[in-house]
Amino acid sequence: MKIKSVVDGAPCWFEFASTDVPRSLAYFCSMFGWKAEHQDMGEFGTYTFLRHANGGMVGAHWQMPAEQKQQGVPSNWGVYFKVASVADSHKQALGLGAKELVAPMPVSDYGRMSVLSDPTGAVFSLWQEVASSPDELVMFESHAVGWIELATPDTAAARTFYQSLLPWQYSQSPKQGGQVIDYTHINIAQTNYGGMLQMTKEWEGIPPHWGLYFIVDEVDAAIKKSDELGGKLCVPAFDVPNVGRLAVLSDPTGANFYVIQMHAKAA
Repeated sequence: MKIKSVVDGAPCWFEFASTDVPRSLAYFCSMFGWKAEHQDMGEFGTYTFLRHANGGMVGAHWQMPAEQKQQGVPSNWGVYFKVASVADSHKQALGLGAKELVAPMPVSDYGRMSVLSDPTGAVFSLWQEVASSPDELVMFESHAVGWIELATPDTAAARTFYQSLLPWQYSQSPKQGGQVIDYTHINIAQTNYGGMLQMTKEWEGIPPHWGLYFIVDEVDAAIKKSDELGGKLCVPAFDVPNVGRLAVLSDPTGANFYVIQMHAKAA
């Protein structure tokens, strides 16, 4: 669905930093049927908006800064959370134990942003809208983001941090079958936007991060298409009771993301 006005605390933008823009852009536009719209952002270079088939915006795509690429940072998806004041929320986040990666700064006439890592090490961005956009954000439908997920080694610390910074409420997913991992749902203004997952020893070598789930009609068909486009299957498809069928893929530049086929009663 198209979201005209994102509530404070909710994810309001999704951004792909690529080590090879032509390669990754070709992959995602072919994978999900997005249209690329390039815009010259001056000192920030070319910023490519990603338009969904229904006319709304899914997010954007841009060239990763050279220093990050030299440090070996892989291509990655990032999430922005809407706040009333970037300056105030950024300062509060630092007081809560976050680390500053990019200080509050203006982005043309659109708004203000900053980038931080939370106390457990996951990177996220803050966004303060200044000028209202004529475009609407698309979420919760096929070929758009339907869920965000924090993988962290310390969910207790993460819950405390984000709930102190943003107007979030939490609920725990009931364990089913052989499930041994607690899963925390993130509720903002009575809408579930995502969750938090405790990283275990199986995640060794993977840093804490925010992951994105893209809704697809058929996961197995999406896996096949990704393979044809040069992507990689990282975690084979599996079913989650009462949720859906999902898999973890990576694009040709190494950016991981989820695809999920929602079960009818969970859609």
